[in-house]
Amino acid sequence: MTEEDERRFYGSNPIFIFDPKNDANRPMMGIHTNAIRRWPLSPKFIHAKFIHAFSSEGIHEPNKRNPENEWQKLFMRLRDQTVRCNCGEETFIDPDAKESSCVNCKRKLGKSLTLNVGRSRVIMYPGQKIYSFHTRLLKEDFTTVAGEVIQNKNNPNLWGVKNLSTDVWTYTMPDGKTKNINNNEVYRYSKM
Repeated sequence: MTEEDERRFYGSNPIFIFDPKNDANRPMMGIHTNAIRRWPLSPKFIHAKFIHAFSSEGIHEPNKRNPENEWQKLFMRLRDQTVRCNCGEETFIDPDAKESSCVNCKRKLGKSLTLNVGRSRVIMYPGQKIYSFHTRLLKEDFTTVAGEVIQNKNNPNLWGVKNLSTDVWTYTMPDGKTKNINNNEVYRYSKM
């Protein structure tokens, strides 16, 4: 790419490399290898936001761009749906899929358990964190850990969610009854 091309693509006439309506700036194999390799692995909701923000409409009409808090929520959702596979690498899980596969080793991961917390759906696996963003509907705190998915030491097939916050959580059971979970208490979630 020449200096003139760079000025045109990045400055005077920016074109998103995956703009579905304009392929004039597609990534080139050998130069943009990571973009080519990673784009198909990313969840569809990531694609949609990037296309909305960086295709010609979003680039040229700033009032149609995603505000910062939407980006934060988007990446929080991505974090909620990211798990560590047995191969040691992280992978994305679609909570609506009948089955997921690791994007790295291609191993079938089956149907994942999800925890519905407020407006979020968190993929359950040992070590998964629950953040204040999940438990406090009016507080957009994306970094403070409020809870964690844990395994029973004596029976690793028993998983639970430990309340690490100072708040009392209220769990609504399938029969409609509620149960409080205090600080450092564990709600036994499921038998795996």
